[in-house]
Amino acid sequence: MVIKMTGSGVEVRTYTTMNNICRDVWESVRSRSSRGSIYQSYDWIATLERTLYLDGRHVVVKESGNPVGIFPNFATPLRLPSKVERLLPNKSLDPFLEVWSLDPGYGGPIVHGDKKAILDSCFRALSRAVGSRTLSHYIRCLQPDYVRYAEYFESRGY
Repeated sequence: MVIKMTGSGVEVRTYTTMNNICRDVWESVRSRSSRGSIYQSYDWIATLERTLYLDGRHVVVKESGNPVGIFPNFATPLRLPSKVERLLPNKSLDPFLEVWSLDPGYGGPIVHGDKKAILDSCFRALSRAVGSRTLSHYIRCLQPDYVRYAEYFESRGY
C-alpha cells in the first residue's frame, strides 16, 4: 500500500514496505544527517521487515522532487500485558494498532529544510496511513540531538 499526498511542490508518500522505496532516495536523506544512524538505514529497516514480519508505515517527503524527510515506522497489533489481556472477553484487540519508530534500534524522523513543515507532512501522512485504529505511537530516540524535535513532539502530544 502506498498513500500519496501532494501539494505546494511537496509530495509525501507512506509505504508499508521498504521494497517499494528507492534505496538511494532513503539513503540520501539519512546520509546527509549527522543524526542518521545505522538503525535508520534502508538495509536495517528492510531486514527487520523480512526477519520479524513487520508491516511498515514509512514516510518519505520530497520537495520539488528532492527527498527532504524520512520517518521509519512499524504498525503492529496492540500489545497488552498478559494480566490485562486475560481480562478481555475475546482475548484480542486485533483491530487496534500501535505504531513505533524502531525497535530493535532507535531512530525517528530525519528532515532537511523547514523542520516544522516537513514534520507536519510526516505526521499527517502517518495519521492517514494508520487511521483511527491506532491507540499508541512512540518514537524511540537515543541521541540527545533529537531534543531539537522535543518542542515539536510535545506540541503533538508526545
